[in-house]
Amino acid sequence: MRHLRRFPVLAVLVVFALATAAACNSNNSASPGAAVADVAEEAMDSVVRIGVNCPPDGPLQLCEGSGSGWAYDDDGHIITNNHVIMLGGRLGSPGAIVITTPDGRNFRASVVGRDPQTDLALLRIEDDHEPLSPLPHGSLEDTRIGEPVVAIGYALDLGASPSVTSGVVSAKERSIIEAATGILGALQTDAAINPGNSGGPLLNLDGEVIGVNTAQALRAEAIGFAVSIETTVAVANELLEMGRVRRGFIGIAFQDVTPGLAQQFGLAVDEGVRIEAVGPGTPAADAGLEAGDVIVELDDVAIRRSSDLPLAIIGNGPGDTVQVRAWRGGDQFAAEVQLAEIPN
Repeated sequence: MRHLRRFPVLAVLVVFALATAAACNSNNSASPGAAVADVAEEAMDSVVRIGVNCPPDGPLQLCEGSGSGWAYDDDGHIITNNHVIMLGGRLGSPGAIVITTPDGRNFRASVVGRDPQTDLALLRIEDDHEPLSPLPHGSLEDTRIGEPVVAIGYALDLGASPSVTSGVVSAKERSIIEAATGILGALQTDAAINPGNSGGPLLNLDGEVIGVNTAQALRAEAIGFAVSIETTVAVANELLEMGRVRRGFIGIAFQDVTPGLAQQFGLAVDEGVRIEAVGPGTPAADAGLEAGDVIVELDDVAIRRSSDLPLAIIGNGPGDTVQVRAWRGGDQFAAEVQLAEIPN
C-alpha cells in the first residue's frame, strides 16, 4: 500500500500527490538519450534513499516510509522534502533515519532543520563516511521553458539504485499551496515524478540541480512539480545557520505585474509585484503601503515576480526592518517595513 498526500494548487482544481513512498511491512550536442545518460551517470552516486522510522537492525524494507535526497555539500548534508521525514503529520524518529547510497552503504542521519512552508528539510549523515560528491546548482533565471531535464530518485522504492526519468521544463513560476505549504516559483515538468521520488534532484543537461522533485498531479498526465533551486539554497542556508527559517510577516496580498496588467492599470513598470490588498494593522499598513503600489525592490534585491518577494524575506525575522522600494502612480518611493510574527 502506498501513502499519497493530496492537495490543490491555488484555485485550480488539480490534485497533487506528494511523491513519497510508504511501505506497509552534459553535452547538449549529443543525442538526447546520450545526454540524459551522461547526466544520470554523473549524478547517480550523489542521490540517496532516505528511510524513515527504520528499525535499529534489520531490512530497510521495514522502514515506515522512504523518499529520496541528494548531497548538498561536502559535510554530509542531504537535501530532501519535509514530507519525506514526516509520517502522518509527525516527525519521523530522528534516530531512525537511514541514508542509503546507491552502492548499498547505510548511514544514520539526523534532522538539521525543516521548513514546512517550502516543504524542504536538511539532514546530516552522522556516521563516519567518505563524503558524497555534492551536486552543482543551476539557476531558475537561466532555465528555459522546453529545456530538457532529468529527474532522479527512488521511485516506488523498487530497488537498491535510483531510477531516472526525463522530460522538459513545462512551465515556471507555478504555485503549490496547501494547509502548511506555500511554494511559489515552482517548476513544472513532464518528467515522470512518482511516489518515492520526493526530495530527489531535477537536473538540467549540464548536470546542475534546478529543482527538488516534490509533487505530481493526479487525474492528469505528465505534470510534476519541483521546488526551485533558488528557494532550496535560501532555505538550506538558513537551516544550516539557524536550524530554522526566519521569515517575518509583511501583511499584503499581491500578484505579478505583467505587460498586460501594467497597461490595464497604467503602471509605470511592467514587472514587479502589485499589492492587491493590505491587511489592517499589519507591518505594510504601518509603513504606509497601499493597494495598487508596485514593489520592485526589497533590501537591494530586485523583485520582478511574485516568487521573488517571499524569497527576499527569508533571513529576516519578526522585528527586523526591511527597505522596500515601490511605485505609486508615476512616482517611486521608499518605505521601511518592520516585520511581524506570522499569524497562525
